[in-house]
Amino acid sequence: MATESRVNSWITFIGVMLLLLGIYGSVRTVINMYAFDTYPQGGVLSMNLSGQPPYFQKETDCNYPPTPSYAPDGKMIPPSNEQVKIDAQNKANCLASVKDTREQAKVNDISQSLLFLFLGIGILVSRRFFFK
Repeated sequence: MATESRVNSWITFIGVMLLLLGIYGSVRTVINMYAFDTYPQGGVLSMNLSGQPPYFQKETDCNYPPTPSYAPDGKMIPPSNEQVKIDAQNKANCLASVKDTREQAKVNDISQSLLFLFLGIGILVSRRFFFK
């Protein structure tokens, strides 16, 4: 009887912790969605054990300076139309990558928050059926 009570207490503790983690993640995700112009790339429930802040690429990192070309006499040659197109395509690819990373972070935050909410609720509800 005492063992069953102890197990029930631990299961309740785990269920409450998962539920609180899900609520925390959900609230932070909603705040990130509505408080910021662009969704942050770092996850709400991510763990950084290195102690160093992670680096995430920003839109301003996509502003590549044009690569100058020089003639043999040392005069600068203006970039060709092809080089301008390549630079524009590189910038568009970079911006698309940043946008995709932000969208992926949002989807991960939503799915992790819902997972912890459902796990917490599921454990708390199902313990009634196992410990009558």
